Amino acid sequence: MDLRTDIYHDRHSNPPLPLPTQVAEAMPNVSCQPDPISFLRIASMAVASYDYILTLPVELRMYRSMSKHRFGWSINVVLFILIRYISIILLTTSNVGWFYRGFSPIACSLYYSVTPALKVTQIVISQIIIGYRTWNVSQRSSDIGTFFLMFGFAISGLESFANIRTHTPDQTSGNCTPVSAQSPVPQWVFYLLSTIFDLVVIGLSSFFLINSARGISRMTSILRMLFYDGLGYIVVLTAANVLNIILYQKNSESSPETSGASFGYTAVWIMSQRILIHIHEAAEVRARRGPALPNGSGTACNVRIGRVGTSDSGRNLGVQVKIERAVMVDYAPNTYRESLSLSARDQSSIASTTASTITNGLSPSTEHGRWEWSERASVPATATDSLA
Repeated sequence: MDLRTDIYHDRHSNPPLPLPTQVAEAMPNVSCQPDPISFLRIASMAVASYDYILTLPVELRMYRSMSKHRFGWSINVVLFILIRYISIILLTTSNVGWFYRGFSPIACSLYYSVTPALKVTQIVISQIIIGYRTWNVSQRSSDIGTFFLMFGFAISGLESFANIRTHTPDQTSGNCTPVSAQSPVPQWVFYLLSTIFDLVVIGLSSFFLINSARGISRMTSILRMLFYDGLGYIVVLTAANVLNIILYQKNSESSPETSGASFGYTAVWIMSQRILIHIHEAAEVRARRGPALPNGSGTACNVRIGRVGTSDSGRNLGVQVKIERAVMVDYAPNTYRESLSLSARDQSSIASTTASTITNGLSPSTEHGRWEWSERASVPATATDSLA
């Protein structure tokens, strides 16, 4: 057998690979279109999967802490589970409807409405999270609570009407996506309403946090965490909503599900659970700090400094002074107490320095040989105790 015979047999025994169009024809139920919308959906699913794996240890810690909680599962954990797994179901159904090409007309007529319904459910849960958080930051004001109930019901009703009742199924590409029907309410109104709610609620929350920080020398770590979480939420969610509005206006004939909707689902999921995770972690840190105070509402941190007392004239009185600084955050009356207690090595010497001690801002207590001074300043309550 010569070389020409070998080449002939190789060509006919190993036919050439099929072209991409032939692959697409052989697999009609799978989308092979390399369009930007598909890339954006794949990228959003990758980001969501990475964030899920990254936050899985936090979720397990939440479950373990709730098993030891005497009141069962807290609101924080319930909202965390809802926003987490409703978002997973939403991303799954939305992308299956976009990529899968094997829907029958009857199946698509039932399937197309699932994604819009889950979309409204996700955004309502997210709005409950930030609304309940702002209500707690406002010291659970009855006026703020009433406003949120009325405003939230109005926005949720309009969002439901703008998103659920204005869709029809579309199978022009073989898949099953909801397309905006002829309606007096455009589909982009949904994103506009979501942006308005986020701006109002996060704006009120930031206002209360800034006002609360004025009563103390500097913003505490909890206040700073709440402030920056709200700021990050409003920036990311507003950017996602504006992106969807722009893409929908440029493709008004197609469904918003073919625009940046998948990116919006991922953004709502990540930013909402980020708020809940930070609140839970702050509660864990507070629980690990020392023994509880007598009223069980805060934690204490003691600092002791030793020094020798002197009179106004500068004469050494031979008094050994021990200063204990107890910092207490009392969430019930919302007070900050700072107490200085002095115990003397020579009680007779302390008695002789009563006049000079009182002039320095200390006052005698009822306990023998002990001097105390205290001051009170207002400190805001946070959403940590209520949600965690």
